[in-house]
Amino acid sequence: MIKKVIILLGLIVLISCTAKINESIVIEANSKLSKDLNTVNGNIVIGENCTIDGDLRSINGRIEIGENSEVEKVQTINGQVVLAEGAKVNESIQVINGSIKIKSRAVVQQNVSVVNGAIRIFNATVAGDLKTTNGDIFLEDTARVLGNILVEGKSGDGDKRRVEIFIRNGSRVKGNIDNQGKNAQVLVYLDKNSRVEGDVIKAELIYEK
Repeated sequence: MIKKVIILLGLIVLISCTAKINESIVIEANSKLSKDLNTVNGNIVIGENCTIDGDLRSINGRIEIGENSEVEKVQTINGQVVLAEGAKVNESIQVINGSIKIKSRAVVQQNVSVVNGAIRIFNATVAGDLKTTNGDIFLEDTARVLGNILVEGKSGDGDKRRVEIFIRNGSRVKGNIDNQGKNAQVLVYLDKNSRVEGDVIKAELIYEK
């Protein structure tokens, strides 16, 4: 959790120095840009068939990446991230207090991580790890995770968190599912058409019909 706080503080400083304030950023379809896009209290919306040779960062705003568009890295605090069909993120997605939705044929080349929010992946591929601190994970319609699914630790000795992971409709996890949180109860729901090729560690595996 300390690492997540450091990332949070660094992101706030970085965005505050270079961002648009109280203004959304909208990139028209078929655009090509070579720069980072940062905003505070605004959204970032990328049209279809765009190439952004830079990172997308927001505080208090959602980030949407259009069909068949490509960006480098995505980071947001207090906002949702949506990848449309065929979108590509060449590095990672990091979200604090928000959710992630990755649609059909989209690809994330590195890790996807969320603190306090759900991850939903539909017929898409994450080449790295999925990481959550306090949020459920849904893999649907032949989704692929080529790394591990990690439920990370959370500071404090409060009530035990319940994290649910649903792997359905021919989805696959190539690595492990690993509960690394001391105060987390992790339930993994796996249907007969889906697979976890690695180990399920400190989590309950529930087979669905």
